[in-house]
Amino acid sequence: MNKIAGYITTLIFICNFLLQGQNAVINHFSVNQGLPSSECYWVMQDSKGYIWIATDAGVVKYDGYNFITYNSSKGLPDNTVFKIHEDNHGKVWFATYSGKFAFYSHSSDSIIEIAANKRLDKLTDHYPVDFAFDNHDTLYISISRRGYVKVFPPNYSVVKHYTYDRNCYFIRRVNEKNVIYGTTIYTEDFHKGNVPLIYDNGYSSKTDTSFKVKSSIAHLSAINSGDTAVLFSNSSSIFFVSNKGKQVVHDYKENIYKTVSLYKDKDQRLWINGLNNGTRVIENLNFDKPSFQFLEKFSVSSVCQDSDNGYWITTLEDGVYYIPSLNFSFIGQAGGLTANKVLSISLLKNKLSCLTSDFSMSEIDLDSHKMELKEKFGFAAWNISQSDSCMLVCCNFPYIIRAGQSVKIPLWVNEKNNEKTFIKVRKAIDYNQDYFMGFDQGHLIIINKKTGECKIKKLDLPNIFSVNACKEKVWIGTKSGLYMHDGKKVIFLGEKNPILRIRVEDMICTGDTLWLATRGSGVLCLFQNRIIKQYIEANGLASNMTKCIIKDELDNIWIGTNRGISRLKKNTDGVYMVSTLNMYNGLISNEVNKIVEYNSKLYFATNKGLGILNVKDFYNPTVSIPVYIEEFQVDNKKLSDSQYHSLSHTQNFISVVYKGVSVKSNGDITYKYKLDGLDTNWTYTRNTYVQFTTLPSGKYNFIVYALNQDGNPSNAPASVSFEILKPFWMTWWFWLFILSLFLAVVYFIYRNRVNRIKRVEEEKTALSKKIAESELKALRAQMNPHFIFNAINSIQNFVLKNNTEYASRYLAKFARLIRFVLENSKHQLILFSKELAALELYIELEQMRASFSFDYEIIIDDRLNAKEFFIPPLLIQPFIENAIIHGIMPLTDRKGKMSIRFSGNESTLLCEVEDNGIGRAKAMEIKHKKQMTHKSMGMEVTTERISLLNQQNDSLAKVKVHDKIVNGIAAGTIVEISIKLKNSHYD
Repeated sequence: MNKIAGYITTLIFICNFLLQGQNAVINHFSVNQGLPSSECYWVMQDSKGYIWIATDAGVVKYDGYNFITYNSSKGLPDNTVFKIHEDNHGKVWFATYSGKFAFYSHSSDSIIEIAANKRLDKLTDHYPVDFAFDNHDTLYISISRRGYVKVFPPNYSVVKHYTYDRNCYFIRRVNEKNVIYGTTIYTEDFHKGNVPLIYDNGYSSKTDTSFKVKSSIAHLSAINSGDTAVLFSNSSSIFFVSNKGKQVVHDYKENIYKTVSLYKDKDQRLWINGLNNGTRVIENLNFDKPSFQFLEKFSVSSVCQDSDNGYWITTLEDGVYYIPSLNFSFIGQAGGLTANKVLSISLLKNKLSCLTSDFSMSEIDLDSHKMELKEKFGFAAWNISQSDSCMLVCCNFPYIIRAGQSVKIPLWVNEKNNEKTFIKVRKAIDYNQDYFMGFDQGHLIIINKKTGECKIKKLDLPNIFSVNACKEKVWIGTKSGLYMHDGKKVIFLGEKNPILRIRVEDMICTGDTLWLATRGSGVLCLFQNRIIKQYIEANGLASNMTKCIIKDELDNIWIGTNRGISRLKKNTDGVYMVSTLNMYNGLISNEVNKIVEYNSKLYFATNKGLGILNVKDFYNPTVSIPVYIEEFQVDNKKLSDSQYHSLSHTQNFISVVYKGVSVKSNGDITYKYKLDGLDTNWTYTRNTYVQFTTLPSGKYNFIVYALNQDGNPSNAPASVSFEILKPFWMTWWFWLFILSLFLAVVYFIYRNRVNRIKRVEEEKTALSKKIAESELKALRAQMNPHFIFNAINSIQNFVLKNNTEYASRYLAKFARLIRFVLENSKHQLILFSKELAALELYIELEQMRASFSFDYEIIIDDRLNAKEFFIPPLLIQPFIENAIIHGIMPLTDRKGKMSIRFSGNESTLLCEVEDNGIGRAKAMEIKHKKQMTHKSMGMEVTTERISLLNQQNDSLAKVKVHDKIVNGIAAGTIVEISIKLKNSHYD
């Protein structure tokens, strides 16, 4: 936000009204503050509240925040603009030096040329003087030395030229039916001439030259005075002419040489604007009161009173001047005070005492407006305090003056031997009916209002700046923070709350609430020793460096700061609204030292004089600040705010830019808004934009009000409505589609599951068949013909050698092994103990057949219980057979040895088959040399069986084989077989 007040140059002019010696404050705007040129011709305010200024470098729109320039680059047909008027439909029209016309449209924020410009360009070889609209929207243009023209709506393309007289200086709309047109007719005598008045009702025109003027008429201007009369000037006189009788009522000739324009304000004051003569203000049209003058050294081209009762004055040399209010005034050294800097003020009855920086005290009678010098101290004087009955002057030798008396009562204490000692008091407050309470350094002083006798309470405190008595407690503001004296002890409130460790300049009590004016932390509100609210610059306070605070009769809180005055006023919602007055609003100085209130007027001591404000006139609760939506953005893209928008669910990032138009506020406006559909309470802010992110689906209506200085909202809010549609997945048709899709998916999954179950069952059947076949193959491989042949040969050998005992034993073991194999092959899983018994029988038979040419051992981990877990049958035997036949049997240099070890854990059985045979490489070499055609069917079937079992049981068994190498020579083979246990138990 561009705070133009920070750049304001303030000029002071004596205007001699309200009080003798009072002055008005004028603020200055020029190119340094945003104007495109210092040569300004016209100023007006449109129906929306915007100020428009015509310059020789474009037109300027001011909204209370910024100056916005429109020139030829933005559609203006000519950068030099003389006059600006608004038509009946809110369009702002511009008359340019080239004779071309254009208007500004608020809805599009653009300037549009009219179609008649081509024709006007040929007619207006001299510049247009003025223009007006009649009741039918017809445009009337007066042209220097060329009469006037009418341009007809609605397209403003048809032009009609009238030349009753070629010298035209004004054209005005008198009432709803007539437009008045003024010309000049020169005679041989320069100071004599006629002024014909032409009345045009929109359909026909007539002229009357019966009115004669006996003076120079080089600068003719006119304004309406009601519906039946016209007030006009001719450079050096003012004439009041009746519309009926056309008779001169008054000829005003008070120093108004070279009058350029006239202006009548809401209070019927007449502003006469002249070249190098400033603007002269006449209190009423009876011309019976003294006039006063502003900017007497400048050429004033126009004046406009805005809706906030401020006055805009354009000059041809130095930009625009602004008088915020004629309700503001001030008294300084030129008005009778002995010095401009006022340290303190105090009100006793109707007498206002002013203590100035030269240590003098003047008294102003607020009823008679008389001023009198009451005291010239010649030494330091710091403050003045008052009660209903008396006033205390705080200085090196303080004293009390009772109302209606002139006797000074000094302040003293009763020392030993009843001797009186006079004391100093820096500042005091009205303690109760009988006493003041003051302080000096770290002492509290109770002062008798009648006798001046003081009682001192010595407190070990930092320098005291303020005191207040509230609810039988004394609050003490020091340079180090706030203390409380409850009559017994002093408590430092900054101990628990660091923010209360700051310097307290002043304080007041309203009910149970204590208000603190601090030096750096704004205004603090305390309730039951707890801060409940803080007012700082961020929420509207003029400055965090506050100096004084009072409460008026309407319970408004006024705060004086180093940057103006702030007012806290409770609105209908119970919220304190902050409004600020500074030099832009009419203060003579932003440094406010003390404030008092009397008869609805505010008196404030500043470093440049005594300021006076008529509160009732300045704060008009009926004044409404219009507010407008300037931008409506969706996902940072600008949309029209004049239509209802239907948005998708992804378009949920909403930004709204709004603005209240109050040129007096200088952008210091409080707004309240809410988003219907989301908010239930109003939000108060000084920002001119708001953003809503990730809004859910729904219908919304954004509403915003601008609040005036009394906290009253705009007569009508600004609003914009929109809807965020539900995402497609939350619509009824989408859920119907999802339900249908769900049913289709369920059916598909059902059918797929059924088919999968069928496939799995078929695969299981095939797998079971393969396993059965594998088991049969294993059985056949286990009892292969070669083994049976060898076994029978061994039995025959035993019989031939008459070794019937060995033959019988061998045959018995062989029969038992056959029975084991047949029995175990019926089951997929058998007890480990049964498999172990079958393995031992097989090894014993092989050992007997090999004439005990090898030894073996079976080692079982003690923690394995062979009778409590199951394994697939005949899974280990082929590896033992392979070790005996191909590893141990070919040995010639050593006796064979085989070790079978079983170990494991709760889920896995580990079997290691280790032999000291010839190794796999040697065995393969022997096999090739013998060209053996016999396939190891046992190993092949077992490998296939393990693969099938793993598919069926998720990696049931794993086999690893590696050679034993000793000194680089094969010394046997180790086979590791890992089997997952079923129903296992591990001790």
